[in-house]
Amino acid sequence: MGFSFLLCVAATAGFYGIVCFTTLRDTMLYRYTTEHAVEYVIVAIFC
Repeated sequence: MGFSFLLCVAATAGFYGIVCFTTLRDTMLYRYTTEHAVEYVIVAIFC
């Protein structure tokens, strides 16, 4: 696995850590990026 893949995994985990465990939990961003499993993949692809 390359460095870019590991960087993307870390960035995606950081994004979801911020979105899911802070005050962003009740926002539209949370709703549109965590409502379905496919959205997790989409965020990871565009990371």
